[in-house]
Amino acid sequence: METWKIVIGIVVLFALGLLVFFDQYCREKYDHAFLSKRALCISMAAVAFFIGGDLYRQLPDRPPNELFAVSWSLFVVSAAIFVYLVVANVKATNYWMGLGGSAIHTLTGFRRYTCAGVIGRMLSVDGAVAAVLPPGGDRA
Repeated sequence: METWKIVIGIVVLFALGLLVFFDQYCREKYDHAFLSKRALCISMAAVAFFIGGDLYRQLPDRPPNELFAVSWSLFVVSAAIFVYLVVANVKATNYWMGLGGSAIHTLTGFRRYTCAGVIGRMLSVDGAVAAVLPPGGDRA
């Protein structure tokens, strides 16, 4: 088991090294950084809209038409932000580098979504009630 942890650690470090190398290459050749505060804020905004749509979709006491309209409008806003990010990256670099950098933004953004989704579900009302009350529902 220890060897798998070492192998996974080496693979993660290698992937981070490739990510930094790709960003440095694009900074030098195209004068465009994929790992910037601006790009991070834009991808986080897209992920926030996506999380909002997903959480709103999971609410049990909403009318179906309201659920559809609100959650899907948030999903569309999230997709529009990601499309803007892809177009900006392709314009700043070439086609393949722009798509590669956009894939990096998308993958890192939705990695944050899974972590933020777990935290958001823990902080939701149901999660807070489940954390405070025992399984029977009565306070001991």
